[in-house]
Amino acid sequence: MRNLDKCTDFACVFELVKRTVRAKLGMSRAGLMLGLADLPLQVGAFHGVGGNFIVMNRKLLDRVVHSADTRRQINSYVFFILLHEYLHALGVLGEEEAKRFSVEVCRAVLGENHPATQMAEGGLGSIFRELRPPERQEGTEEPEPRGFEIVKDFDHDIDRFYV
Repeated sequence: MRNLDKCTDFACVFELVKRTVRAKLGMSRAGLMLGLADLPLQVGAFHGVGGNFIVMNRKLLDRVVHSADTRRQINSYVFFILLHEYLHALGVLGEEEAKRFSVEVCRAVLGENHPATQMAEGGLGSIFRELRPPERQEGTEEPEPRGFEIVKDFDHDIDRFYV
């Protein structure tokens, strides 16, 4: 899926997630929103059951961006995270089942050696051995947690709802 490498925003990656899940698993849903929040580093993202928000960990995303060697690695991370949470939004509630479907979808559309497939199978450490924090200016304190941020124009299928 060469289109993933060309994405420059969350909406583009999410559109690819939705298309691949619909094609491979026959499930889809529209009307989801994406929020960014500073969460503990062991939490990549979450979706509240019954809600319409996916909340991605902005601190972890910042570390991925600063640790990545290529745009492909960043987009692969976003694809992997959004795919996993989208599956939860579709009713795949168990972590093991969501992981299994994530691996299945990534393998089928991206291939065995793609960074997103590797993350789906083995976690972030399979690509990012060391997640570096964003660079700070010397002498500055650790930044305060930032407020919740809603990503605008995330789901372009807002008028259609599928389950």
